[in-house]
Amino acid sequence: MSAEEAWRSARQNGLADEDVTLKDLSLAIKAMAEIHGQDSKHERRLKAVLLERAGNAPAPDGLAAISEYARILDDAGSALHANISPPEAEVLLRRATRTLTRLFLPREPRNARLEELALLTEPTAVHLDELQHLALMPDHLRWFLSKLRGPGWLHILEKSGLIAPPTVHSRWVGHWMVASLKDDHPREIIDTLERILGRFKDSPPAVQTLARAAQDVGPAGRGLLLQCLSAAAGDVAFLCIEEVKNVAAHDEFVIAVADQVFNPSVLEGQHYPEPLFSAYSDGVTTENFQQRVQLLTRKLKHIPDDPLGPLSRFRHERGVPIHQKLDPYGLKHAVQLVGVLTDVLAAAAGFPYDPAVNLMLSDLPEPIGSRVRAFYATQLNGVPLGDMIAVVQARLQDGQPTVDDISLLDKIVGTFDPEEHIPALAELYGPAPSMLTMDAISYVDYPLTWMARHRWAPLMPAAAVKDWRQTLDVIAEKFGKPTTESIRRHRAFEMGPVRSPIAVEALQSMSRTAFIRAIVAWRPSAEDWPSSAGELSTAMIEVMSRDVDSWSTNPLATAQELTHPTYIAAYIWFLKQNLAVLSSTAKELCSLVAFVCSQAGDVEVIGAEQGYDYEATWDNCVSAALELTGDLANTDADLEIKLDELIASVAKVVRREQGDYAGQNQDPYERSLNHTPARAFQVLISLGAYDYRVNGVVRTSIMASFDMAVTLPGKLGEEMRASLAISVSLLSTMCREWLDANFATLFKSTLQIGNTGQLTTDMALKWMHHPTPRLFKAYPEQIWNAVRRDVPNALDHVLIAMLWKLEGFSTTAVIRRLKPLNKLSEAGETLGRALTHTIEPAPEMLQIGTRFWRECLRTGTDETLSGFGWYSRVQPLGDEELAELLLGTMELTNDPLANSYDVAARMSKGEPSENKLMILDKMIRRGFETWEQQEILQHASQAHATWTDLKATTAYRRLDNALRERGVVG
Repeated sequence: MSAEEAWRSARQNGLADEDVTLKDLSLAIKAMAEIHGQDSKHERRLKAVLLERAGNAPAPDGLAAISEYARILDDAGSALHANISPPEAEVLLRRATRTLTRLFLPREPRNARLEELALLTEPTAVHLDELQHLALMPDHLRWFLSKLRGPGWLHILEKSGLIAPPTVHSRWVGHWMVASLKDDHPREIIDTLERILGRFKDSPPAVQTLARAAQDVGPAGRGLLLQCLSAAAGDVAFLCIEEVKNVAAHDEFVIAVADQVFNPSVLEGQHYPEPLFSAYSDGVTTENFQQRVQLLTRKLKHIPDDPLGPLSRFRHERGVPIHQKLDPYGLKHAVQLVGVLTDVLAAAAGFPYDPAVNLMLSDLPEPIGSRVRAFYATQLNGVPLGDMIAVVQARLQDGQPTVDDISLLDKIVGTFDPEEHIPALAELYGPAPSMLTMDAISYVDYPLTWMARHRWAPLMPAAAVKDWRQTLDVIAEKFGKPTTESIRRHRAFEMGPVRSPIAVEALQSMSRTAFIRAIVAWRPSAEDWPSSAGELSTAMIEVMSRDVDSWSTNPLATAQELTHPTYIAAYIWFLKQNLAVLSSTAKELCSLVAFVCSQAGDVEVIGAEQGYDYEATWDNCVSAALELTGDLANTDADLEIKLDELIASVAKVVRREQGDYAGQNQDPYERSLNHTPARAFQVLISLGAYDYRVNGVVRTSIMASFDMAVTLPGKLGEEMRASLAISVSLLSTMCREWLDANFATLFKSTLQIGNTGQLTTDMALKWMHHPTPRLFKAYPEQIWNAVRRDVPNALDHVLIAMLWKLEGFSTTAVIRRLKPLNKLSEAGETLGRALTHTIEPAPEMLQIGTRFWRECLRTGTDETLSGFGWYSRVQPLGDEELAELLLGTMELTNDPLANSYDVAARMSKGEPSENKLMILDKMIRRGFETWEQQEILQHASQAHATWTDLKATTAYRRLDNALRERGVVG
């Protein structure tokens, strides 16, 4: 204020020292800000102290005590510079004594008084005030609650809000209260939890917390558990499913849980509902059978019969019995419930037939309604013929018989006399159409009712369909004769082509000439809508695979006869798969490759109107030929006679022009795998390696392609250079002089050719398994450029180079380059994983890895070094050396260690040491309320319990204190 008055006076009087007084005012304001900042800093420091001691944030009352602490400091500071009366000083002293005692009271007297309070049978508001005064941290309250022995405190605690459940998913202090009182006072605990639920039922996390508590109470808590399920089914269902395992399968609790969980929005979110499914069906009795069926039909009856919906599998998977479970973890809720329903019906196999249940099932949507009724009818004895015929009538309307229908008809025929069932079944078929009527209609327009009777004919007794015999024979001439075996074959529902237009058996019965003629001549008709040339080529290969020797003779002639690239490509893949046992020679296969590589231009698209086939060029066929060539080269087949011709054919593909192609957003090597010219270039590299192995030299025709690749512009050039980069170790063997002459052109980053050298370097780092020493020596800056840009595997290569002791990549040099990039922690994790996955890391490599870690610690860094926690998996690294390094890391940075589970496990085993105890102590104090902290606490508790020889050490006492503050040990 004095500074402000001086500045105002100078300004008003026009004094020359106005600037000086303004500066004084600024300094005064800054000093005030520092004073207030100091207050907040004291507050922050105190919070940090309490957090470090107890491992979690203070309770709301604890935060109030911290604020009071800051106010006391402020008031005490003011009292030093102002007149204060003795009574005011006494009040300030009492405030300070009360607050400091509350904040810094030692654990032993605090816990002792909390235990005394917990044992009170009739606590009052005064006792509640004292409890709130002492329970500064959540762990203080946990200690108090763990010492409760009677229900006297429950009402007061509930009203005070001290045991309010969290509204986010975290630990709740109330679990300690439940654990203390559930055995002797379960009713009082449940009443308290119900009152709390009444206030928090709109918070799913709170409801889930209370549900866990109800489950902990045991059988007495199941009613509350169901209340929680009703309030937040999606969050509580898994707990109820877990509790189902603890009750009798026929218990009403099971159906109460099912009533909520079997709703689609809930069931689809459950990862493991099987215990509820099993209990629901296993607990079926004559008394609850109707009830359990009724609940399931109520859940299923409103599901629409969408062609692609959850029930569609029951329409299309006709070869699978409706009660058979398929892929239980990928099923939609409707399919799961149908499975439960059939299990319930199967469990009632020994019960009397119940018409009411049959009526309930008839309300289910199709296609499951009639299928489930058919299943139910086959499970029981004593079902009236009329009811079984009604089921057949419903199934006949569906049009497509299933394996369940086969069982249904077998049951009817085996149970009832022919005089009874034959007329009833014949009546279902009705009168057959006349031949005149059939001749007037194209077979593609036959009514669905005729087609249904055609498909059902093999299930029916011959006498029941005798009036339809002529009609059925006419339909069979057009569509084939149906059999029960074709129904039993499982046909999963798929989008797209599902069968060959010519059956494998039909192809197998043909002569070679007729076989090829039938394949080449086939074109899709209206009846071939589920077929394609691709499916036909699959059938072709299946037949060829039964006589490899015959079909691999004279492969060029066979390919020329097949004519179309779709079939030729399939034939080449057949040859490739059977390369080891072919009767044809490498020379003959080379002729086939040359023929295919010479083909170009558009081809006839088979089935274009149906949209199933997209083979409009020779590209896929050429790709197949290239793969075959690569295999021939890599297996050292006898290519010598045809090698020049083969190289020329492949080189021609390399130079083939192509427009846009897929993979524009991939890197050059990824693109090359699906780009025919680039793939051909890779095959040339393989042929070059073959030539070197056989003749000791690589032909100039191959080297010419290499020369072209080095400077070729555009995407194809990038792809070729990527292939060369990845093959650099091979090139150094088979054509070292060429590599020496072109190494700089390939890898050096120069502006003249668009910086392609850096891109080639990136590809080598990303795709090669190990570093190339020559590349690291020649162009280290490009290596570091790739690391800086996070090129995949670049950092891995640098660290391997360090372990290999490559020049310029010492531990010191690597740290110097990684530190500005904040990659030391990532490097620590990468090294830890690499040394772990090395079956037996060389001692020298392990020494370099640990030296790298030590130098990181000596250098110092603001970056977290948490990644070095992965070294805990490196078993050859001794416990004491590991503990020393881990402790140094934790002392340098405040962040938790990565892979903390393994760190804690390793530090709690082996020979006891103070370093290990100090690490466990720091891990506990830095873990706060994270879930993984529970496992760390378990390992720390194990060390605390067994390493009692170190009780006198400071490290043990600190760990002991940390565990006691968290209530882990008493």
